[in-house]
Amino acid sequence: MIDSVNGKIIDAEDEPLKGHRWQRFTDIHCHCLPGLDDGPATMVEALALCQKLAEEGIATVVATPHQLGRFEDSNAAASVRESVHSLNETLRNRSIPINIVPGGEVRADERICQLLESDRILTLADGGKYILLELPYEVFIDIEPLLSELASMGIQTIISHAELIAPLASRPETVRRWLECSTHLQITASSLVSDFRTKVKNAAWDLLLTPV
Repeated sequence: MIDSVNGKIIDAEDEPLKGHRWQRFTDIHCHCLPGLDDGPATMVEALALCQKLAEEGIATVVATPHQLGRFEDSNAAASVRESVHSLNETLRNRSIPINIVPGGEVRADERICQLLESDRILTLADGGKYILLELPYEVFIDIEPLLSELASMGIQTIISHAELIAPLASRPETVRRWLECSTHLQITASSLVSDFRTKVKNAAWDLLLTPV
């Protein structure tokens, strides 16, 4: 089995993965670290969440606590790595077959490239290849200069829950330009099937079908 984030071959006979050969998915956007932001408040809640993810076929989870914005003074890279290590140890002790890797949901900020270089914020799986970028829901920000700067560092951008960013719905040309700048869109699965939030569902499908 291959860990699709790290490209590492995992021996399914090793504990705690023994008996779970069917696991193969990676969740790249998950608030699973206890007590850091709007994820689980306690380790007990974090373990319950991870158990459920494992049961649904998730083998690897990128922990993405919020960074910058209103979390400017918290969730620094070092503390996220420490929390990931602690959670992984507890998961192994409980034989919950899932692996957590560090990351962040980073609020759009003109200092991002400098903060990455100073190890203040995180790329996905701490791999230096992808960054999960959070934009305001109601105010449009043209992030093309930031996307280009990140691309020059070899980092591709993933826009988190793009279907919830209302201004993008009326700017398909902007979305296409962003996609040309090594950018990807992360769409929440539930938005694609929701029956009670029609506007969000329509936005999700429109973005999913945007031609490049």
